[in-house]
Amino acid sequence: MKGVRILALLGLLVTTAGCASFQSAEAPTPAASSKRPESAVLFPAISVRNLEAAEAFFVDLIGMKVTLRLGEPGEAHRELTLNFSGDVYADEASLVLDWVSSREEPYVFDGLSRLAIRVPDVDALVDRLARAGHAVLDGPRSIEVDGAVIRLAFVEGPEGVRIELIERRTR
Repeated sequence: MKGVRILALLGLLVTTAGCASFQSAEAPTPAASSKRPESAVLFPAISVRNLEAAEAFFVDLIGMKVTLRLGEPGEAHRELTLNFSGDVYADEASLVLDWVSSREEPYVFDGLSRLAIRVPDVDALVDRLARAGHAVLDGPRSIEVDGAVIRLAFVEGPEGVRIELIERRTR
């Protein structure tokens, strides 16, 4: 199950923002990228020990919206599904926060590189996250990828998940 979640998360990286440090050999043409595939990665699930803190991070600080709640307070297993539109049926990748009451030891994301999220203003979001006490691991900084200027930063998210924030800037 852990491997499936990691593969789903890697799919989200491609779906939401791509990898900012990867230079593609062939960039897709607008016509080729506008066709919706029949299959898609829908969501990664991040296991958390504190569901409320994880929800606050992704909703209050990152700006995502809860689209689905499974399980009630007091139950042994609960999940929250989040995305940016707030529409559970939207054509966008979602993120699931998975909580199990019996879990006490920290999760180890040894196969998880990062969760990449495209945002409109990396600098403002990093400032807000830092003021809320979240560690800024790298950046903000700018790089050039395939002729585009990318602003990026890395922050520490819930359970130590490394979050890459990506903003594509016009020249």
